[in-house]
Amino acid sequence: MKNFVAVWFFSMIFWLLFTWSLDLQEVLFGLVLTFLVTVFTHDLWSETKLARVVNPLNWPVVIAYFLVLLWEMIKANVDLAWRTLHPKLPIYPGIVEVEADLPSDEAYTLVANSITLTPGTISVDVDKENKRMFIHWVHVDTEDPKEAAKTIYGFAAPFARRLFS
Repeated sequence: MKNFVAVWFFSMIFWLLFTWSLDLQEVLFGLVLTFLVTVFTHDLWSETKLARVVNPLNWPVVIAYFLVLLWEMIKANVDLAWRTLHPKLPIYPGIVEVEADLPSDEAYTLVANSITLTPGTISVDVDKENKRMFIHWVHVDTEDPKEAAKTIYGFAAPFARRLFS
């Protein structure tokens, strides 16, 4: 029951952040919708490492992750817009292979989604056995796998390790 309430609460917080509205009708709809989603998915959250995310003790880490992700998205948007508006700036698109030594499937998923949410990069493939990820990068700064990993997803890896180790 505790996990159910935590997942419902967490879902409602996301609903409020996504709608950015405290209108009574939207809040009531959000309560009903997040309740229904929680009814069908709370067991998924309870039986996997994802339960760590809804643990109130980890919420500061989750909030910090979202703030860092938001900042990285803003920086990437500005960089991509600058490159688009100034065609003389170099763009060297390519797929780079980066090292990705992450502890679990959930950690790989968090990092891959963080990469894809950041403009200018898209996760193409994950090779867990060899601890590699293949990323399409709009402007390849380096082909060194360690340096590329730090540049592309260095902001997300510590949170993924903390939440899903």
